[in-house]
Amino acid sequence: MRRTTPDAGDPASTRAPSAEPSERARRVDAELDALAWFLDDTFRIPGTSRRFGLEPIIGFIPGVGDVVSAGLGSYLVLRAVQFGLPAVVILRMVFNTLLDLVLGLIPFVGDLTDFVFKSNSRNMDLFREYATDPARPTRHQWMFMGGAALVFVGLLALLVMAGLWVLQAVAAALQSLGA
Repeated sequence: MRRTTPDAGDPASTRAPSAEPSERARRVDAELDALAWFLDDTFRIPGTSRRFGLEPIIGFIPGVGDVVSAGLGSYLVLRAVQFGLPAVVILRMVFNTLLDLVLGLIPFVGDLTDFVFKSNSRNMDLFREYATDPARPTRHQWMFMGGAALVFVGLLALLVMAGLWVLQAVAAALQSLGA
């Protein structure tokens, strides 16, 4: 008769589940790691440990550089979807990519943030964490995305209030000119 529950003395019952990534995970990891390295860490600034990739260089191209960089970085997100990572992890990866794109659109500030906020490396870390341990809890990711949503709603509310204030000031100025 086959046992369905391990015995307390069975050494196999005391071992932790294997954290060894599958062959597929290793293959995809190597592919995406190369892309993240290419975009974020290809070059080292002489005399420092600071690294940067082609993304900040591409970002210097006015108008299209940051969009091209975001497109290249989106490939990591696409592969994460194909790999079947949890939806909240995909959402976090999209957030990282969009934040990099939005910050990159701000002249000079965006170029500086490309050296600090390496969205592709961050996304690669997320991919690696959840591809090698699919049962890993996603609570932290949900909390982060909830906080990001609150910040977004707050900024949107401030933007709407500022717009209304400007409209009110313009209306008052036009009214005083006409009176």
